[in-house]
Amino acid sequence: MNPRLLCLLALVGCKNSPTDDTGSSSSPWAIVADGFSPGALLSIWASSEEEVLFVGGGLRGAGPGVLARYRPADQTLCWETLLEDKALWWIHGLSATDWYAVGEKGSILHYTKNDGITDESVATDATFYGVWASEDAVWAVGGFIGGSPTGSGEIWKKDESGWALVADSLPGTVFKVWDGHFVGTHVAYRLNADGLLEEIPPGTHKLLTLRGRSHDDIWAVGGLQAASVMHFDGVEWNSIQTAGLSLPLMGVWTAPGESVWVSGMNGVQAYSQDNGENWVIPDFPLTSSSFHAVMAHGDEVLFAGGNLMTSGDDYYATIGRFSHNHKPVSASNCSE
Repeated sequence: MNPRLLCLLALVGCKNSPTDDTGSSSSPWAIVADGFSPGALLSIWASSEEEVLFVGGGLRGAGPGVLARYRPADQTLCWETLLEDKALWWIHGLSATDWYAVGEKGSILHYTKNDGITDESVATDATFYGVWASEDAVWAVGGFIGGSPTGSGEIWKKDESGWALVADSLPGTVFKVWDGHFVGTHVAYRLNADGLLEEIPPGTHKLLTLRGRSHDDIWAVGGLQAASVMHFDGVEWNSIQTAGLSLPLMGVWTAPGESVWVSGMNGVQAYSQDNGENWVIPDFPLTSSSFHAVMAHGDEVLFAGGNLMTSGDDYYATIGRFSHNHKPVSASNCSE
């Protein structure tokens, strides 16, 4: 575990800083926790109003796979180990009592209130980078990086019959799924009216994640050497300007009526209130850690990441926050 202790809120200046009730200028951008788990955090999912869940771990086979729990009302954060030797890459569910976390070598963990966490891993060496749960089905997507410039992808589906492989050897790693839409390296798909995969080519873009306000208002981000933001209008993908974002992006979040939030390498954090015409960012990065995911919850926006680019195996977690609540967060092992 990295020896760095939990950081108290490190307030920094930002562009267009809001003014509080006293008339003084303060920044909503902050790092609220750093170096508090034996793995980087890769995904965020709000299981309820009371609790936000994160998953991650040590990458490239270093393990472990970790789950972190953040309770905003208490301003507490704790972590626990779910897998000893495989990282968890994404989490999503139907409710606080029914969710899935997926990761390396076909790992699938399913939590229910009655059974706790059960192992539903499938027979593949692929890494699952994304998962999406709906009332009708659960989708796990991923594949292999390497073997070709774009890698290769796999898509699995769980229905009343259990888990089954839907597609493999796709011409690019599939990184994420959102509500029947899939993106990856040079590939994108959606489910058609018959429930079959339909190509919606994104061009030569590496897209790491996506989120939509509707099926004709979807945002995806990624990039190889620089930031890439794409918008799907239900017919085709269009590139969005990325002035000020610079480095490749890893996370995106939006919802009906909400701004578009993005995160990325070396502390990239930003949002746009005008569909990408302008991006609001901190005056300087708060951290050299990378933010792999971003999500709004209540009156704050959370950024999850860590030292994803390390060449060693000593991974740690970093959480950023955009909020006007500057209360410090206490972090610990969940068993303490």
